[in-house]
Amino acid sequence: MATNPPIVIGPFTNVPAPGSGVKSDWPQQISHLVGDRHGVILVDAPAQTFNTGTIADITWTGAEVSDPEGWAQVGVATLNVPTGKAGRYLFSFQGQWSGAPGASASVAFYHNTVYVMDVTASIGTFPGYGHNLCFLRTLAAGDFFRFSAFQNSGANRDLNSRLEICLVGQ
Repeated sequence: MATNPPIVIGPFTNVPAPGSGVKSDWPQQISHLVGDRHGVILVDAPAQTFNTGTIADITWTGAEVSDPEGWAQVGVATLNVPTGKAGRYLFSFQGQWSGAPGASASVAFYHNTVYVMDVTASIGTFPGYGHNLCFLRTLAAGDFFRFSAFQNSGANRDLNSRLEICLVGQ
């Protein structure tokens, strides 16, 4: 009986440092595992500023790292599942806030206008504190979704965001 070799990911040569923004080489290191899978990779760069005490959508103003199927439009918060791309998807959201001692912040996910989940964290003194949100979700063609953010630092704060979505099954 043949066995498959183990999958090795790493070592990571570009690990994010606090205050450096969301950067990592892990997508390049796992690209050989996903091949031509459907999905999208988006980066919100430059960082988006969020007013204190206000919930606002994350708009994808930065470069579309990979969106050959047209999930997103630059500067628009809502992403749409393209025709013929229904399936089970792995979502990976990463966000890093500028520093704010004693403050907390949250990022929420909405699917077809319905609140699904959120993650809340302390922002902390140093830039780079943030959120990692990873989950599986079944999507139908024509579905739409968005992420929103909130922070209560008492001042405006920047959030660097990265979103990766990859088809893992039908």
